[in-house]
Amino acid sequence: MTSPTNIIEKIRKLQALSERAGTEAEAACAAQKIAELCHAHNLEIGVATLIEEEQSASESQHVHGSAVWQAHWSSLGKACDALFNVGHYRKNVNEVIKNTSGMVLGANKQQAIVFYGLRANVESAILAYEYLMASVEAMLEGYLNVGGACSAADRRSFRMGCAERVCEEAKKAHAAAQLHLPDDHALVHLGNKLIQDHKRKLGLVSSGRSWGASKRNAYAAGYAAGGRVDIHGSRSSMMLR
Repeated sequence: MTSPTNIIEKIRKLQALSERAGTEAEAACAAQKIAELCHAHNLEIGVATLIEEEQSASESQHVHGSAVWQAHWSSLGKACDALFNVGHYRKNVNEVIKNTSGMVLGANKQQAIVFYGLRANVESAILAYEYLMASVEAMLEGYLNVGGACSAADRRSFRMGCAERVCEEAKKAHAAAQLHLPDDHALVHLGNKLIQDHKRKLGLVSSGRSWGASKRNAYAAGYAAGGRVDIHGSRSSMMLR
């Protein structure tokens, strides 16, 4: 059986041949052979290029303006994992503080979420994460405007309920999308391989931490509100549908 590497090498050579073809007929013939090869092995030219170029996972991070990790961020991270076939982890970021003369005065500790996987999917996941965070805050504002309890514990519980509902809906959307993908979808395999390789490289493991909501009424209100968040509004540039 021909290996994916050999297939990609053949495509690369045919692409080079088409670019330096002396006549239009020669270029057309090379292009036709590329199309036939891609069709035979269920590859698109763009996928073949990705497989050749993306040998390791890309990363992109969102830095939160807080030194304390918020519970609902974890659920929104998982939602983006499901929507865009990426992985994520959290890390501490130290922002250097300088005076007007440029002298370093200290560092400000902040929390960041890092997504990893195919480059285009990672970039989309960052945008979606910011969109979903803003959506949760918008739902919370609406809850408070109609007289919802407003203690710190209530706000935390509302955000948790809203984010967990968003995560559930994202996982449902992912499961539905998987039903329409062929078992040998090249992008899915490539994305999964990059994610698993990156997890092993960084030694990433699931924290297994569970978060408890102290205000059940606020959590329930947040969970209901989460069902109104349009998760598909953040997926316009998603590669894997």
